[in-house]
Amino acid sequence: MRLLVTGGCGFIGSNFIRHVLREHPEDEVINLDKLTYAGNPMNLSDVEGDPRYSFLKGDICEPTDVEEAFSRRPDAVVNFAAETHVDRSIISPEDFVRTDVLGTFRLLEKARESGTRMLHVSTDEVYGSIEEGSFDEDSPLRPNSPYAASKAGADLLVRSYVRTYGIDAVIAYCQRWEARREKLPYEIDGIVVKVNDVALQEELGYTAKAPRWAVAFKYPARQETTVVRDIIVQVGRTGALTPVAVLEPVQVGGVTVSRSTLHNMDEIERLGVQIGDTVLIERAGDVIPHVVQVVRPGRHRRPFRMPEKCPVCGSRIHKDPEEVAYRCVNANCPARLREALLHFAGRHAMDIDGLGERVVAYLVRKQRVRSIADLYSLTVEDLLPQVEDQYGFEVAEVEAALAQGGADAEAVRRWLEAKLPDVVARILTRLKIPALKNEEERRRLATAFGSFRAISEATPARLEQAGRLSAAAAKKIHAWFRDPANRRVITALCRAEEELRAGLRKLAEAEAHELPEAVRELVVPPPMAAKAAQNLLDQIEASKKAPLHRVIFALGIRFVGERTAELLAEHFGSLDRLAEASVAELTEVPEVGPKVAAAIVEFFSEPANQKLLKRLKEAGLRFTAERAAPKGTKFAGKTFVFTGELEKYTREEASALVTSQGGKVTSSVSKNTDYVVVGANPGSKYDKAKKLGVPILDEAAFEKMVSGK
Repeated sequence: MRLLVTGGCGFIGSNFIRHVLREHPEDEVINLDKLTYAGNPMNLSDVEGDPRYSFLKGDICEPTDVEEAFSRRPDAVVNFAAETHVDRSIISPEDFVRTDVLGTFRLLEKARESGTRMLHVSTDEVYGSIEEGSFDEDSPLRPNSPYAASKAGADLLVRSYVRTYGIDAVIAYCQRWEARREKLPYEIDGIVVKVNDVALQEELGYTAKAPRWAVAFKYPARQETTVVRDIIVQVGRTGALTPVAVLEPVQVGGVTVSRSTLHNMDEIERLGVQIGDTVLIERAGDVIPHVVQVVRPGRHRRPFRMPEKCPVCGSRIHKDPEEVAYRCVNANCPARLREALLHFAGRHAMDIDGLGERVVAYLVRKQRVRSIADLYSLTVEDLLPQVEDQYGFEVAEVEAALAQGGADAEAVRRWLEAKLPDVVARILTRLKIPALKNEEERRRLATAFGSFRAISEATPARLEQAGRLSAAAAKKIHAWFRDPANRRVITALCRAEEELRAGLRKLAEAEAHELPEAVRELVVPPPMAAKAAQNLLDQIEASKKAPLHRVIFALGIRFVGERTAELLAEHFGSLDRLAEASVAELTEVPEVGPKVAAAIVEFFSEPANQKLLKRLKEAGLRFTAERAAPKGTKFAGKTFVFTGELEKYTREEASALVTSQGGKVTSSVSKNTDYVVVGANPGSKYDKAKKLGVPILDEAAFEKMVSGK
């Protein structure tokens, strides 16, 4: 590969060039730079003799210099801008800004014109400096990162970071980028601020989800106005019905937003929003669409009312007076099952990567899976599409129907209905009926009868006439449809045909915004290869080894997140013990209050959930926690809480000392706490310990307990 490297005499660019020449002997480097070696302490004189390296003195802001560089026909361009260790007497900060913006876009334009891949690597040194020692193998800008990206074919890559000192400098840096935000050729929603000290990072540690030594500074969300065209209802894995606003599509921060959750009826009443209103929306965190307020009531506005029956399964809707949510009471509701399966297979639950939305939708729709436990009895045959699964429209046909019919649901239905003979012809092809090998004959039968059922019930004479077949061929086809060995597939295909026609009738009643969703139900599921099916089964089998806290989280118990699942697993040690626990026993677990405890008891008291647990246990999932045997029993039965900064230990190291001697560490102080270990600058836990009369140890006293002195 021939690389054009610009700005390459800076510190990071220099190391990148050296890395390419050292590690990739098949590559060449063309270095376009306006700096002379004499003016740049990070020179490349050590590689001048390499025949694969050539230097072009020039400026990426000058069109003639860029043209000359591209005349060398590079395979990729790597542009390093605003780098450190340059002589500021040669190049001013203003010149850096000019190079970083004007020159970069000139390069990008030329790269796109010539079909050349380009990466832009910016260390943003106009606003700070990177010490030489910070560039090592662990650096986010290590030399092989841009190299790997150039190989992968990235078009534009901007990496920007700066080291600052003091919170005022951090705030100023965030404010400067906020001012430049609109001029960037890509979207950003904030700045990540990190503590740049490994020792402090270790001391600060991590929560269950994120490091405590890093925080995202978020910019104000972008806002736009649009019209609420409708309010529909979605059913979640716990059966909760969530109202969703269907919006007139609008661009918000470079993303088209057409839907926004309204959370619950209380939120709808608080906003005073009705169908037809003009509303102000924003993307919370520049990610999730959110209705902020009603800007202007619609002329023909109409209020939304929660349905009395589940929109998916038609079951009764129930509302607990103590909750804001309305819930579907049917535990086997397909919508609940779909969401429950996706949650169960999630990365932080059982981590079944191949079980995505399309596979789950297929398994539920075809009733191959009626319960989470059914996953563990699936076979390759269950995952591979059967002939009857192919009774539907191709993606291209659906796209053409939407293009032809637009927002007119009836027009889309008519267009698709006219394509039904094509569906029947494809099914006849897949059946491989021995006497029906000719494509024209299959198409004539499909067009004449218009229905698979009609063909299956036709007499030999009718088959002969409609398909213009020989009498012998018509009799053989009739015999094939009467053969008991083919009865199962024929019955299944007739049922699939009825479902497709019912879907078409339902389609005619759909609102414009519902069309894409309604049409998707009529599409033939993508075929899964046997190898992919086996890979998914292997992942399902591997999930049986997931630790107890993941199993608890995967069950989808209300209010039980990852952290609570870990605490429950640690406290009870087995799922059987957890299932038998009372509210009082559950509230003894740190961070578990009465509301969470009641939800856990309610979950395990449901007969359907008890049956599910029994089947999961029989399938071989881990129902007990694997705990490392303690080295001693010095702290057996004792509960410790740490607060403040310890001098000799990190929080994790001190906790490990306690658990290695059979003790337990919790994050909150209660009457059940045996000791509170206090370091420098203790927090509210210290005050609570004094109030409750819990024994308090300083670090020296704790060390004596550990050593046994």
